[in-house]
Amino acid sequence: MKQINYKSDFKLFEKGELHTAPFEYEYSTTFGKSYKASYLDGVYTNCRLLDDGRLMVIFDNHGLPPGILRVTRRYYLTDNDYHDGICDLVSKDETGVILTAGKTDECEVEVQVPPHYMQGEQGDPGKDMTWDNMTEEQRAELVQEVTGNIEGTMITSTQLSDTEYEDLFDNTKK
Repeated sequence: MKQINYKSDFKLFEKGELHTAPFEYEYSTTFGKSYKASYLDGVYTNCRLLDDGRLMVIFDNHGLPPGILRVTRRYYLTDNDYHDGICDLVSKDETGVILTAGKTDECEVEVQVPPHYMQGEQGDPGKDMTWDNMTEEQRAELVQEVTGNIEGTMITSTQLSDTEYEDLFDNTKK
C-alpha cells in the first residue's frame, strides 16, 4: 500500500475500459466525508480521460481523513432489458492507498478496475458493454461472481425444534 499524507493533493490513475460510459466513483476512508469523480451527461468531474485510456482522478482539496482509501464504483450501462434502460453495476474495492498523517510515499497511484467491469475487445474502448453484447461466457462469469459475493455475505439460520431450543437454554441439565 502506498502512503499519502491526508492533507496532500494527489492523482490516482484508474485502468479499465468503462471510462467512456457514464460512471460515478466515490472515494472514502473509514470515517468522514467522501470525494467523487464522475462522467455524467458527457462531463468529467474531478477526473479526465487520458489518451492511453486510463482515467486520472484528481484529488484536489479532497478533505478526506486518514485511513485506507476505498472506492465504490457505479457504472450506468445502457441495457433495454431494464425498465429504466440502464444496467447499474456496483463494485467496492480498496485502492492500495493509505491516507496517513505521516510522510507521503508518492503522489501518483495506479489502480486496476476489476476485469468483469471491462467492456469490448482490447483496443475497442468505445464499445458499450451491455448484457446483449456480452458472450455467454462473460454473462456466466459475471453472474457467478455476483452470486458468489452475495452468498459470501449471506447470514443463514437453522430452525431448532422446541426440544433443542429448551436444551440450549436450560442451565439445569448438565
